[in-house]
Amino acid sequence: MNLLRILKKVFLATYKGALFKGEFKDAKVLGMDLSQFLYDLEKREFQSGLFEKNGKKKQVFRDPDNEFVICGYINRLIQVKAWERAFLDEHYSVKNVFRGVGVTSSQASRIRIGNSKVVSLYPPKKVVCKSDIQNKKASSKKPTGSLSNEAGALRALKQLNCFKVPFVLLDMSICNADCVPAIWMEFIEENQRKKHADKSGLILRLLESLFSMYEAQGIEFGRLVNIERKKSRKELLGYGWNAVESEKIEKALKVVSNSRAVAPISYVHGDINPQNCIIDNHGGLVIIDWAHYRKDYILYDIFSLEEHGGEIVTERYKEWLGKIPHRQQNVLGADAQSGVFRILRYSNLKAIHDSLSSKRGEKFAVQQIDKIKQRVIFGTDKILQEIDPGPQRCDSKAKTMIRGERG
Repeated sequence: MNLLRILKKVFLATYKGALFKGEFKDAKVLGMDLSQFLYDLEKREFQSGLFEKNGKKKQVFRDPDNEFVICGYINRLIQVKAWERAFLDEHYSVKNVFRGVGVTSSQASRIRIGNSKVVSLYPPKKVVCKSDIQNKKASSKKPTGSLSNEAGALRALKQLNCFKVPFVLLDMSICNADCVPAIWMEFIEENQRKKHADKSGLILRLLESLFSMYEAQGIEFGRLVNIERKKSRKELLGYGWNAVESEKIEKALKVVSNSRAVAPISYVHGDINPQNCIIDNHGGLVIIDWAHYRKDYILYDIFSLEEHGGEIVTERYKEWLGKIPHRQQNVLGADAQSGVFRILRYSNLKAIHDSLSSKRGEKFAVQQIDKIKQRVIFGTDKILQEIDPGPQRCDSKAKTMIRGERG
């Protein structure tokens, strides 16, 4: 971004008082009032015992990525350099670029918001906190869902030692009624230059790390039964597919479900992508965000990664799949597995369209929907080519797999 342009925006924003007005005092964060959100943030820090009491108030700002930055004026200006000019010009006027949303005594420097999860970063203290504010009133006898799942996953993966994951410093996912559920982990500084130097290399490193994890935890094979119930023709019509497309997709899912084809199962990451990995200053790979860790079909991980790495991921998966020792001769091919993944991931075109349209505009949304349709139909063709769609006897004793099950 042009330096003169930055300085002009800074001057005008300061001149108009936007930096100090605090015009979002009634803002909502995940359905909570901002003041309550900030109170819980300070409370989590106090309950952790990791910080000394800090009474100094600092300004809270909201940035274009819907994150909150807690810092002074000069540090806030430094943040502007990381923003993309096009995004800034499109979504933020001169008046609200530097608009504050409140004040807090929290020692966090940045807060990332996503669904019901909040990640607070404390680089000087070398810690990061993940919390689940929607479940803060959960019973003390039960862990708070994915928080406890992630803490358990990180401890298990530390034992496997296949790759680096953050160390859990303090597990507060099980707590009393007065406690804000959270897990405190080590903060690992990311080297953005190294991470973005070789995208295809990063994808392959991630893929090889996943393979080593599956092998270390053990691999089973199970049939993909009952998946046709997930996406009926009636549902698909409501999701934005036409009658011909809906019939073809439903047929492909039934073919897979009624066949004897099996797919590999192990413990999976559940949300793998380049954003959920870190390259540290030593060049080491760190995989983060294990909230969806579970025992499931490996294809959910592999083809999530394929969306970022392309055909090289599929080809490498085919090689690895061919080397896995197994007795079954009817393992579903990689291309057909990819077809199943695409159907299950992209079936709700209406929801995808609405999301894309709100973020990037109607024209972009329509273009992406057309591409998604082509990929899904291509996947259904691969399924129907590989599996004989004729009548098949369904073996009730065949091993089944329920998505989301934990072993």
